[in-house]
Amino acid sequence: MSKDSSTKSTSNFKPFWLITSMIILITILLLPTPESLPLMAKSALAILLFAVILWVTEAVTYPVSAVMIVGLIILLIGFSPVQNLSESLGYPQSNGEILK
Repeated sequence: MSKDSSTKSTSNFKPFWLITSMIILITILLLPTPESLPLMAKSALAILLFAVILWVTEAVTYPVSAVMIVGLIILLIGFSPVQNLSESLGYPQSNGEILK
């Protein structure tokens, strides 16, 4: 019996593009942050570029990329320091003292 040549591999994993997208993510995060750009915004831009590369190249499946992106959002944006505190933010406090 011969194999049908029309069958395709179901593996969509492309390690080159995954590694490339991670290198670009880390590079953007290590670049100096302009004074007018908050740290959270720079992280969001890095995650956006990471996601676009994954989606365009289809380096991993969409559900896997979604989990990776949500994980990066939690790590990079969720744990970012609070910047530009003001009255509109309600002066965030920790242990009864206003954060600086």
